[in-house]
Amino acid sequence: MSIKWQDINSVNVAEFDAQHKILVGLVNKLAKKKDKKSITEILKDLGQYAAYHFKAEENYFNKFDYPAKDVHSSQHKSFVKKLRLLEKKHNQGKLELPELNDFMGQWWINHINHIDFEYGNFLNQHGVF
Repeated sequence: MSIKWQDINSVNVAEFDAQHKILVGLVNKLAKKKDKKSITEILKDLGQYAAYHFKAEENYFNKFDYPAKDVHSSQHKSFVKKLRLLEKKHNQGKLELPELNDFMGQWWINHINHIDFEYGNFLNQHGVF
């Protein structure tokens, strides 16, 4: 599943919009690959960048005591757990590419447009744009 970034995907926090665009780019790159080595590398990159992104968000949540920080952080943990499962299946040769691409595309677009969108106004109110 390929994702097209649009202004509607913005959370109105420049740092996170930029990070989201990088994550979307990795998901789109993954969707175009078919060989095991490339997929392994992109999954690794995606996992590392997602961890960096999640930590950046959670630092702001803690700094400003974001009321939904626990729920939001649990979403991050759920993604990491699922990513590890997908990586394991991929390494065992048991992962179907449609399953991988559908999960990545749907998870990221839903997470950005619904879960992340909720913190935009909160952070804006605390001077983070």
